[in-house]
Amino acid sequence: MKGLLLKELIASKAILRWYAFLFTAFFIVGIVLQNEGFFFGVGVFMAVSYPSISIAADEKEKWLKFALASGCPPLKIAASKYVIPLTLALLIALASALALCLIPDPSLPWMGLPVLFTLTLILVSLMIPVYLRFGVEHGRVVGMVIIVIAVAGSAAAFGAFVNIGLITSTVAGAVLCGLSPLLGLAAAALSIAVSTKILRKKEF
Repeated sequence: MKGLLLKELIASKAILRWYAFLFTAFFIVGIVLQNEGFFFGVGVFMAVSYPSISIAADEKEKWLKFALASGCPPLKIAASKYVIPLTLALLIALASALALCLIPDPSLPWMGLPVLFTLTLILVSLMIPVYLRFGVEHGRVVGMVIIVIAVAGSAAAFGAFVNIGLITSTVAGAVLCGLSPLLGLAAAALSIAVSTKILRKKEF
């Protein structure tokens, strides 16, 4: 597993450096404008788009075919694809928490952070199996449909929480939002299982 993660880091270090620069720039601008949503959307896009970049590189180098032919367990290959995007999701959430401390009157309630973190986990969990199953070129079309549906549904649910006061005024709402990352982690675990099954049956 360490070797797979090392390969992932080496292959993507250029894009990760670019992501770090871009996110830092948007973060600074967001703080200056006192708008945490300004950089959060960029961060979520980075976490969700990273798998397509990683898997596209694998397709170009025929890495998955080589790794599977070499006897590398499909579960480890699949799991390695989730580490960096899930780490990006966590870093985005932490940066958002820092922004809430720096912005005098933030529009996002603290209890909204775990909900947004969960949204990012779910989106990543949806995208990776799609790219592994259909390939990046064809998967982008399917992926865009999934993102639109997921974002629209999540935004509606998030708005409903705010409108009925669950996030900001009730203990039940706070507990629900605080526990929401468990749903995201469950989605990630299920997604890894699906990706593993796809790799086992994948034909090159």
